[in-house]
Amino acid sequence: MTQITITIDGRKVAAEAGETILEASLRQGIYIPNLCHHPDLKPMGACRLCLVEIEGRKSLVASCSTEAEDGMVIRTKTERAERLRRLSMELILTEHPEDCSTCWRYGSCPMQSLLQFLSMSTGRMRNHHLNYKKDTGNPLFIRDMSRCIKCGRCVRMCKEIRGSKALDFIKCDNGELEVKNVWSQTELDQCKYCTACVEVCPTGALRDKEETFKFPEQYKQKKYASCRWGCPAQTDVPRYVRYVKEGKYEEALRVIREKLPIPRILGYLCEHPCEDSCRRGSISQGDQIAIRELKRLAVEESGDSWKADSKIRKETGLRVAVVGAGPGGLTAAYYLRHQGHQVTIFEMLPEAGGMVRYGVPEYRIPREVVRKEVEDIQSFEIDIKTNTKISSIQELKNQGYDAVLLAVGTHQGVKLPLKGSELQGVLVNLEFLKADRLDHAIIPGKKVVVLGGGNVAFDCAGLALRLGAETVSIACLESRDEMTASKEEIENGEAEGVVLLPSSSFKEIIGENGAVTGMRLAEVESFCFDEERKATIKIKADSEFTIPCDTVIFGVGQKPEGMEAFGLDLVRGGYLKTDSDHACSEEGVFAVGDAVTGTRTIIQAVAEARRAVASIDRYLGGDGDIDETLIPMEKPNGSIGEEPGFGLLKREKTIEPFTESQAGCEASRCLQCDLRELIGHVPLYSDYDMEGGEKA
Repeated sequence: MTQITITIDGRKVAAEAGETILEASLRQGIYIPNLCHHPDLKPMGACRLCLVEIEGRKSLVASCSTEAEDGMVIRTKTERAERLRRLSMELILTEHPEDCSTCWRYGSCPMQSLLQFLSMSTGRMRNHHLNYKKDTGNPLFIRDMSRCIKCGRCVRMCKEIRGSKALDFIKCDNGELEVKNVWSQTELDQCKYCTACVEVCPTGALRDKEETFKFPEQYKQKKYASCRWGCPAQTDVPRYVRYVKEGKYEEALRVIREKLPIPRILGYLCEHPCEDSCRRGSISQGDQIAIRELKRLAVEESGDSWKADSKIRKETGLRVAVVGAGPGGLTAAYYLRHQGHQVTIFEMLPEAGGMVRYGVPEYRIPREVVRKEVEDIQSFEIDIKTNTKISSIQELKNQGYDAVLLAVGTHQGVKLPLKGSELQGVLVNLEFLKADRLDHAIIPGKKVVVLGGGNVAFDCAGLALRLGAETVSIACLESRDEMTASKEEIENGEAEGVVLLPSSSFKEIIGENGAVTGMRLAEVESFCFDEERKATIKIKADSEFTIPCDTVIFGVGQKPEGMEAFGLDLVRGGYLKTDSDHACSEEGVFAVGDAVTGTRTIIQAVAEARRAVASIDRYLGGDGDIDETLIPMEKPNGSIGEEPGFGLLKREKTIEPFTESQAGCEASRCLQCDLRELIGHVPLYSDYDMEGGEKA
């Protein structure tokens, strides 16, 4: 770029050929007031606040639209320039509310900042602004046209950058210009909901409903790309969804694998909290992007090319033992190996995979999927010793391991001390599920009652149906809305014929001749936990009832087994005690997963394992940085184009996995919220110091 020299207020500064005076001035830290200017948009010169004098010219010029020339002498603080700026601001104020304190942007408003810079509070002219009713029809933001100054930023952003052309100035019946949707009087089926207009608005005319303005600039993406921050592992969801839309599945998989080393498992079983955070769901409830299904398709349509770019650091010569080959253990082993450490996983069951392999039914995730995931982990020279139970930390240290990570899970089902719990036909969740996965299934009776309202209870119910049960009921203390199972599990269970009995207290298991014949329940009026996590249950009077059944399955949870043998500090319930670095009470020993926190989701286990690996690596002398780049970051195209009816597009719904065509349609529904993060930031005048340099 060719360099030129200009003089601003007696100071010689370097500018780039083609820059406007305002661009060069602001880049050098010299503030010139402006309001309609935005670094991403073409100059408009509407506000007339950036007027400056140029030596040799009679008239003042708008610095935002005047190109800098070599040798140009510019004065920004002349009496004439400042007088005309105040006049321009007074004209703007005639149509703007006088009370700033009631505006949501109070304290961070560019216009308010300009008033301070110009030493103004109100104008001399009569205020005749119109009181428009706030428009709350858009599900993502509020429009208050009473505060619109017609700077045109929103319209220009919509046209120039987004290319959607949804907004324009439209003349109303009263003769006033107002920013409206150009398609129709209702924007809900035309707007593409990118909210770029909100980002560039310099007043309180446009406001996010999610209150994103309360977050410091460096954290704003936690609201904008909410799916990314809704994922416990902070997977870059918008980025890989964009690749899926483009049919670039290998690229999508690489983005996924940068945070998730077990994407096959997650493609089947992730509880997708990212979808709960998806802003598309605000447009039409329940119509969030089907992110998990898109992940699964990306995995299944890709190969192993990513492995060539998944680099292991220089060998450290240090050894780490990972006890448990579930999602947390596999994740930890992957990242520990990539830090250059030698890793051995010890698993007490015949195959790796933990509860995913032995506690989740085959119909939900085929064993071959788990095996392939394990093979990918092993391909990085990670040794997995199955049928090997570890109960002594010292035993591992004696073998020369420099650190130990316990990721043992909760493998013991809970049987409540109910009357009749010893009867024949009473089963416990994990023994029932594990037996099927070990190919010696326990065949239930024809009428089954499952106690518990979590995902495992629904797994037991689904398996019971597939093993021949004619009727299956699920009873739990919680109301239907408070059941701990995912909404998806509940809906799928009901679709298969599972009868739900929420708000039911378990009284006793009834039997004859040593076998189950029924389950006695009572209706719950209210249910909560006290400060010590003890259940407080209020039963409705005269509400007991009995359900005939020949099998009762306890699905009320699971707990750790044999933690005492490790000789580590425990907390209530026999769970391992750890600090914020996931370290246990013995030096060099760390723990993650259900044996620490209680039963959690797979994606939570992955995220927790990543954090634990960072701590272990630092303990072993590393930097704790486990992030890897499998695909270079590319700047996405900010133009999203026109698509009438975009807001009305519905989620692809299918029992079968997505086809490529379905995935493309579904990914095309994404709002691409992350594009807003790329919009340039406009500093306030207070961000510049007295010497003219911009503050950090």
